[in-house]
Amino acid sequence: MLVLSLPGLFAFLLVLVRLGALLLTFPLLNARVVPAHLKLVLLVALSLGLFPAARVTSPPLPHGVVHLALLLLGEMLLGMVLGFAAQFVFAGVQLGAELLSQHMGLSLATVFDPQEGHSNAVLTNFFYLVVALLFFSLNAHLWFVRAVAESLHAVPLLEAKAPPALLGEVLRLGAGMFVSALRLVAPLSGILLLTTVALGIMARLVPQMNVFILAFPINLAVGLLAVSLALPFLRGYWQQLVLQLGRDLLRVLHAVATG
Repeated sequence: MLVLSLPGLFAFLLVLVRLGALLLTFPLLNARVVPAHLKLVLLVALSLGLFPAARVTSPPLPHGVVHLALLLLGEMLLGMVLGFAAQFVFAGVQLGAELLSQHMGLSLATVFDPQEGHSNAVLTNFFYLVVALLFFSLNAHLWFVRAVAESLHAVPLLEAKAPPALLGEVLRLGAGMFVSALRLVAPLSGILLLTTVALGIMARLVPQMNVFILAFPINLAVGLLAVSLALPFLRGYWQQLVLQLGRDLLRVLHAVATG
């Protein structure tokens, strides 16, 4: 078999490095709660299953250790680009939840997030888990497998490049992260802003009332009520973001392939 030959083993190593970099940076799959041995089994299984999709199964062997390191670095960077492109969707949801938590007064109520390895606001963890459930319920994780297969077909081994179009795609995804965060937080923050204005008017009409004591529980109650009422609408919007993730990955691959 070609895989058992030296060029075949080198080609499999390149696939393993590209897929490993993608696993380390892809959202949900790179979580600390996922056991390391499970990641290793998934990496090897996917590499063996997708190796036939590689258009170049007999790449030229490296001329030395430095050349080998440079070749592996190129494959690793391509996998990391795909993984970071997928993270923009979840980062937008987290950013919007953090802003909303500050407006509701929940920024100090943090819990340890095992996914990220640090503390996040309670609302941020809740939104992240909802999007994660939608991610798997919509079979969006299959886009991950398709992205790897498409990367091996569209960008053959040792032919990864960094064209200007790739930078444009990354900037577009970064801008989309902020847009998704603003779309999430703007309507709910508008309700909280009206609540603050109403409290200010009450403070002017009833100077004896201590607004500073009443503002926190009222903002929290109004914010939680607004979030609960907005969840059905947010679910549809998050579904669009998750489904857009697959198209974004394919656009990034197209930008690399046509460079």
